[in-house]
Amino acid sequence: MTNEDGTSAGAPPPRGQEGESGARLGEAGLAATPGQAAVPASGMDVLRAFGECLVRGDADGAAMLFAPDAVYEEPPVHFSGRDAIHAFIAEFAATHSDARFEVLRALASPDGALLAAEWRWSYTRSADSTRRAFTGISFVELRDGLIARWRGFSAPMAG
Repeated sequence: MTNEDGTSAGAPPPRGQEGESGARLGEAGLAATPGQAAVPASGMDVLRAFGECLVRGDADGAAMLFAPDAVYEEPPVHFSGRDAIHAFIAEFAATHSDARFEVLRALASPDGALLAAEWRWSYTRSADSTRRAFTGISFVELRDGLIARWRGFSAPMAG
């Protein structure tokens, strides 16, 4: 099935295209080295939706992308369960603004259940207007189209 513009229906938007929220969508459907699959639309859809929810400060929407028993880890942060993940994102959204989330690259297992994504994340801390930016990677396990486990690692970006 195709859209009016000739692109495949349900396919991720072209590389670098921005969504309505301003989240940069990155390399949708990235072709990997031989033996590694490109991210299927469903995996990219989840990453894209999560990024767009972060940009909007939408804790409800972000939390709904996680399974009820999901685990979210970005050491030293660790949360178990959708409610705890929701509370974490809601608290962050209440104390930060001008968030940006850009997926740079994403790879998936052949069945799409495991994803690896490289990203950039930035925001302004409301208390003192400090702008912070990070680059990072996440390993994501999907179950029934929802995030069952998110394990991320990040480092501050220079300057």
